[in-house]
Amino acid sequence: MEIHSIAHHFLTGWANFWRSVITPGWGNFFWLLVTVSLLVHVAELVRPWRREQPVLRRELGLDIFYMFFNMFLFPLLGYATLSAFFASHVESLGLVQKLRGSISLTALPAFVQLATLFLIRDFLQWNIHRVLHIVPALWKIHEVHHSAETMSYPVHLRYHWAENIIYRVPEYSIFLLIGSNLIDVFLIYVVSLSIGHLNHANLKLPWGFLKYLFNTSELHLWHHAKQNPRGYGVNFAITLSLWDWLFGTAHDPAEQPAEIGISGEPLFPDSVAGQLVWPWLKRRR
Repeated sequence: MEIHSIAHHFLTGWANFWRSVITPGWGNFFWLLVTVSLLVHVAELVRPWRREQPVLRRELGLDIFYMFFNMFLFPLLGYATLSAFFASHVESLGLVQKLRGSISLTALPAFVQLATLFLIRDFLQWNIHRVLHIVPALWKIHEVHHSAETMSYPVHLRYHWAENIIYRVPEYSIFLLIGSNLIDVFLIYVVSLSIGHLNHANLKLPWGFLKYLFNTSELHLWHHAKQNPRGYGVNFAITLSLWDWLFGTAHDPAEQPAEIGISGEPLFPDSVAGQLVWPWLKRRR
């Protein structure tokens, strides 16, 4: 019965994906990703921040592959199926039901529910991001994201497949325990995707005082600096820069970093296959 259930989740996932590809719509995450990417791409062409940066750069194909692999293909290869299967079993446990009853958001107004869920998720991701920089074994996984040597919007989703698990398991657990609905989760992903594309883009927008709330391209470029300005890093914000300003990890000089990328890894691979096994290679130098 369990094998049948897993197979059902797997086939349903693929069917839903192909349905989303052939039926564009605003509630469709595949076409949302395409639309946001095209809009930011046009903005980069019209008003580039670093005018000397080529549009058809060497890493562009790699970044686009990661964008669709991490958003759609990796989940469809089994991760989403196993997540849905285990979540459905965990949700039925008495302890989980009791916890959901004690910390549920459902009694709050709809906007407060959405805002609370968004803040909890973003603060959780900010902490996970810091841990990825601090723990050496996790940093090897996170190096894939930092290996980009040219900053543009697709770099937002260039990351190792293991980060899907590192970020999503705690995130889904929180959603499961405090309660969430599909519309709230979708809206949260829309905002996160849009801000993430913008803060990785070759754009300098007039954020003004909003830089103390939202992660900007100026702040995030320093997060990717090859020569780290402080400790394990700066500007760990995913969507909200608020956490960096509150906890003293913000870095906001007027100038840009001289280079972005990772330092001290001369053998870091250029290929997707090499990068996907990079964290577990015994000899990297």
